[in-house]
Amino acid sequence: MVRSMMAQENLPISYWGDALLTTAFILNRVPSTLVTSTPYELWTKCKQDLSILRPWGSAAYIHDNSRKYGKLGPRGKKCIFIRYGKEEANGFMEAGILRSGIFSRSLNEYLLISWNPPNEHWTKLNVDGSFWTHSNSVSCGGVFRDSNGIWFRGFTRKMGRGDSLLAEDWAIKTGLDISWGLGIKKIIIEADSLSIINMIEKGLDDSHPLSAIINDIRGIAASDWEVEFVHSLRESNKVANALTNWAHTLPATRAPNSRKHVEPEDH
Repeated sequence: MVRSMMAQENLPISYWGDALLTTAFILNRVPSTLVTSTPYELWTKCKQDLSILRPWGSAAYIHDNSRKYGKLGPRGKKCIFIRYGKEEANGFMEAGILRSGIFSRSLNEYLLISWNPPNEHWTKLNVDGSFWTHSNSVSCGGVFRDSNGIWFRGFTRKMGRGDSLLAEDWAIKTGLDISWGLGIKKIIIEADSLSIINMIEKGLDDSHPLSAIINDIRGIAASDWEVEFVHSLRESNKVANALTNWAHTLPATRAPNSRKHVEPEDH
């Protein structure tokens, strides 16, 4: 169902998660031969309202009361419906812009997805990990940029077999090791895996298969320097993603010596 939705609307592959959430939302409201009602009604004990259903990827308009176009300017902003929210059909997207926060019919807050440089005296490291299912191979990559947005270091690493979480972990661990070796004192590490960021911030039980590397990351971050871990959207992490995918094609671990191998679309 997700594949059909993505193919029908021809939206970027990065919105597969929204298509999946929409699929689950719909299926929970579809009758089943196994029960007398729908999963939604059984769970909430409430009658469902099917009037909120809309075709995924269809045009939608939200009310913009910012008046930034003047008194006689437009009050509607055309978007694309991509996701249902907790209470109503509230997921909208337009080119390069995503809804931010909990939607209401008068909300006009948006998040421009782009890479932003760090503050002065800080370095930003964007990392990513990749797992290729057809070969079970994992790789990682990262790019260092200063407060002017200038790339001054990058790395790639091909690591044999594993899974996506392991790849993301090693991306951060490798980036931290390089940062410490460069003598960087203030660094922001951006990764598009919220699961890994949460693991680093909260820690893991020793029985968890990733506890060793997570503990290593936490230990390095607690050393004598300033380290911040930040979750970034995939659309603002394209350079690291390009390096990571490129690493799959390499015979061994190496560091890129120029930008010629990737196109920094998020710069």
